[in-house]
Amino acid sequence: MGYAFLWLEAMASALLMVAVVFAFSGRFKKWPTLWPTLMACLLTLLGIATVGLGGFLLYYDIHPQWLFPYTLSWTLLYIAGCWILIRRGRRKKGEALSVVSWSRSKIAGALVISLALQWSTVTALENSVKLEAAAYQATALNSAQTVIPSPPSNNEDASNIYNQVKEELEDIPEWLWDAATDPSFDPRSKKAQNLLQENIKSIKLIKKAVEKPRLFHPLLVSYDFELQHLSSFKNIARLLALEARN
Repeated sequence: MGYAFLWLEAMASALLMVAVVFAFSGRFKKWPTLWPTLMACLLTLLGIATVGLGGFLLYYDIHPQWLFPYTLSWTLLYIAGCWILIRRGRRKKGEALSVVSWSRSKIAGALVISLALQWSTVTALENSVKLEAAAYQATALNSAQTVIPSPPSNNEDASNIYNQVKEELEDIPEWLWDAATDPSFDPRSKKAQNLLQENIKSIKLIKKAVEKPRLFHPLLVSYDFELQHLSSFKNIARLLALEARN
């Protein structure tokens, strides 16, 4: 319904613009009908441009597909209205063409009212779209919450402990990557024992974190997001594997 009001108000505003130019072009003695005709042609070109856009959307199956018949009907009726308006606005005065003396104040006032109504309709449509988008967002959020579990309490969540361990394991040597899986590596070697002694606090924290029932890591999903916390879990797994072989 709102788009129907917008259609009518846009038609009235466009025709009133031509009428206003008609009313003020009476001051020009030379080519008085040229200016309203140019205004009508300018608005017609804008209408044709919107029809082209609507045809593009319709051809490529892009929404809103109703834009093509909407703008086409408006442009055709506007051209017909301009033709009638220009025919009625011109008059012959001797051998020269002149324009009728319409009330400038009344036409200008009608144009202002029409533009104000059009603005209010556009604002109402914008608010309606925002409310609809907010409703879709709320529905999507509710659907996501049914799939994604809610964050656990601090007593159940092990992420805080793992974050502490992550800071402790920033300087893990590169040889640990191979030590955990290489059968020939001596887990009781001096460097292995030193590493375990240096990270005894981290190992205790890891074992404490394992006793927690849940681990929650919120993800900010984007087209290039990374799972940065997985690298720390790899270090944790290799450190525990080395500790288990002792």
